[in-house]
Amino acid sequence: MGLTISRELRRNAGCRGYKAKQACEFACKRSESSRNASTLAPWLKEQASALLRLQWSPEQIAGKLPVSHESLYLRVYADKAHGGTLWKNLRCQKQKRTRYASGRDRRGQIPPQTAERAPSVHLQAFASGSFGLATQSLVRTTSKPS
Repeated sequence: MGLTISRELRRNAGCRGYKAKQACEFACKRSESSRNASTLAPWLKEQASALLRLQWSPEQIAGKLPVSHESLYLRVYADKAHGGTLWKNLRCQKQKRTRYASGRDRRGQIPPQTAERAPSVHLQAFASGSFGLATQSLVRTTSKPS
């Protein structure tokens, strides 16, 4: 049996064996009590906000309270997006970093300057006759004389 499956069975088996619904409930309880929980308890939000107002860094707060510094930064930036002022209490007011692609798929796109320039270069070469001469000389140099 694979390691992942045996771990799943060991962590989520109840008194009467493994049940999917029961396993889902166990997983939800574990995620709520995690330091990276998506929702923070109200008392935790208040204490974290109070410590931020005292110019504590999210890393210092994470050392004292059961919350991760990443969760605190997410909360601060969400508060800023809703017009809050928690971000002003950070020691460094850096902009939130965004990904390079910023939500767009950049694969398979031709840059506009090469797509516009390529046809005119080929037309000029074809009109001057150099396109044909270049291919003829290439054929002569690569083919063996008979």
